[in-house]
Amino acid sequence: MKRAAAGLLLGLLVGLGAIGCDRAQRVEPLPEGFVLVGERAAFARLLDHFRKLEGTPLARISESVADAIPNCQELEAVVPSGEISELAGRLQCATHAARMESMRTLRDEFAIAFALPSAAGLRIRGGIAVGTDGGLRFGFDIPDAGLPAFADLLLPSDELPGPPILSSTDTLVHARARPRGGLDLAALVPHASQADRLFRLKSALFAGAVLDGTWELASYVPQPGDRMALSALAVGFTLRTAAVSAMESFVDELRTTWGVARSDFSAGRFEGACLAQLNLLPELAPCYVATDRALVIGWNETAIRKALDGTRAHGPRDEGEVLIHLARFAKADARLIETLPGGATSPGVEYPWKEMAAIARRTHLGFRVDAQLRPRDPS
Repeated sequence: MKRAAAGLLLGLLVGLGAIGCDRAQRVEPLPEGFVLVGERAAFARLLDHFRKLEGTPLARISESVADAIPNCQELEAVVPSGEISELAGRLQCATHAARMESMRTLRDEFAIAFALPSAAGLRIRGGIAVGTDGGLRFGFDIPDAGLPAFADLLLPSDELPGPPILSSTDTLVHARARPRGGLDLAALVPHASQADRLFRLKSALFAGAVLDGTWELASYVPQPGDRMALSALAVGFTLRTAAVSAMESFVDELRTTWGVARSDFSAGRFEGACLAQLNLLPELAPCYVATDRALVIGWNETAIRKALDGTRAHGPRDEGEVLIHLARFAKADARLIETLPGGATSPGVEYPWKEMAAIARRTHLGFRVDAQLRPRDPS
């Protein structure tokens, strides 16, 4: 009896597997280029949001696409060239053809699903949910196979990066991560290449031996008179003494390469150095200090002091996140424009969202990047 039951179960599993294989064989491969399927109503609402970005290419394209939406509940489009500007001429009512079957999983989760043009064997698929409050939620599925080498610097490891180090007040962009490839930038730079010669990325610091693999970047709203949005980078270390020694060696290499002088610098109780004469870009006079947890490198000493002022607002989550505060960009643009010669003026883009937040996680297929565009608070 037990043998018969086992045989029946085995036969059932084999039969289901055969059905699955047969079904998979009937699904046609996804067409090349940009592919889109989704609900007409959600797609129309999405275009309405994009049309609010006045003066941008996205607003102009959305205007033309909105006029071309066919009158049916489900839409689809295939743009072989991958050019989004051609979308208006490619929209049609969905046929539920077998070639779109591979989009079904995303389509079950999102009102709109899409696939981006493939590059080097990598096909990124994603979806968009359009909230009734004006918010947008995106999901991107990135296969592990075919990822370029530099992707290891961007995709997350299994170990969380932990809480932020830098100030989160008045940030334009604030990101914190622990990538699966650590911070071995030197491995990506060819020996004796221009990047190697100019910035000495083959130094002990960027070889990754003294770093713990975490990085954090913060860019701040410029103060009146600033010509740049000042930024700071924090890289975590395993041993503070070894990290400081490697950083000082890196500073000496830069000093020799560019013929500039090193000067001592401190921010509070943390000590470091500056290369005040390295004026390759506006207000660039890079400095660093070693805190208890990380080396903090700033655009100049003002950037370091801002990044370490201890103020906390809404920063990245401990599991790693990228935050872009869109509502602050108009103020930043206005201050930078004021510093241009001749009193030049240009209206900045007013975004209908206050911020974008993105986080990456591992999946059984590779990686999922989830992003949200959060609407502005009702005025």
